[in-house]
Amino acid sequence: MLLQLPPIWFPFSEKTESSFISASGKLLKNPARVFETLIRNAGFRFDKINTSNVVFSLGPRINAVGRLGDATRAVEFLTCDNLAKAESLAGVLESENTNRKKIDTEIYLQAQDTYDDYQDNLAADCDDVAIVLHNADWHPGVLGIIASRMVEKYYKPSIILTTFNGHAKGSARSVNNFNIYEALKQCASEFTRSCAVRRTLSCGRSGNRIRKNRRIQKVFQQDCKKHH
Repeated sequence: MLLQLPPIWFPFSEKTESSFISASGKLLKNPARVFETLIRNAGFRFDKINTSNVVFSLGPRINAVGRLGDATRAVEFLTCDNLAKAESLAGVLESENTNRKKIDTEIYLQAQDTYDDYQDNLAADCDDVAIVLHNADWHPGVLGIIASRMVEKYYKPSIILTTFNGHAKGSARSVNNFNIYEALKQCASEFTRSCAVRRTLSCGRSGNRIRKNRRIQKVFQQDCKKHH
């Protein structure tokens, strides 16, 4: 059995599977009261919750506080056993998620405009198969979301970067059958660190290399063509 906690897959043994199913049944029959506040703030009823609600509504509310600031607020909420305090913390999660949506919408529109302008000025014979964008004003907490949306819109491997503590920091997302981590290993000297799975990457680049995007794009072009 595989348990999917988007975007990660966990392998389960038969024994673990049995324990998980048993624990899940108990949770559904007697949910922690903090979840009632989260579900209610999201406009749902517990007996009507489905996977889509969890992935696209409840999960982002919990993630938002970590994306925009201190993630311990989410831990505090999830471990809270005082209903009044849980209500207050759920309000914080709701507020931060609203702010997160505003920020990532603004950045996504800027990223689209930037890339569309670049495409309009691209030479007709230039085979551009990857997206690498940098803006020092973009919030680092939402760059993975932006990279995913760029892949959805343009279906090209995408790296979205900002400047953080003097370094370029960002996230990358890929398309099917293209291992973005393996591609970027070919220009590892451009990065100070990276943390990745096959189609998802978080990366850092030293500040004096922020403008060196052509090498990364060239690597993308070479590898993407192998899969076209």
